[in-house]
Amino acid sequence: MEFLILGKSFEYREIANGFLAELNYSIQKISTKDGTKDQIENRMVLIIEILNERRNSTIDDISELLNIPRRTVVRYFEKLKKDNRIKRTGGRKDGYWEVLS
Repeated sequence: MEFLILGKSFEYREIANGFLAELNYSIQKISTKDGTKDQIENRMVLIIEILNERRNSTIDDISELLNIPRRTVVRYFEKLKKDNRIKRTGGRKDGYWEVLS
């Protein structure tokens, strides 16, 4: 027996030892601890825009502006640095973020 519910296919059948239920769907959102991939990319673009406007922005500033946890911003910065999209120039106190791409 097969059902179609909200674009998802649900198949239910009896087998020798009991029942088999199978759920299939064509569109799947990939979600992480920080949100969906689109949401993450959008936030990283916002971070780059903020850094373009105010190079001296801190992680705490960005966390407050975007209303997301500080640790999440740290993870975004780590990813942006790993992808060579930003780099830190100068020291902790007198340095700034440089956007590379």
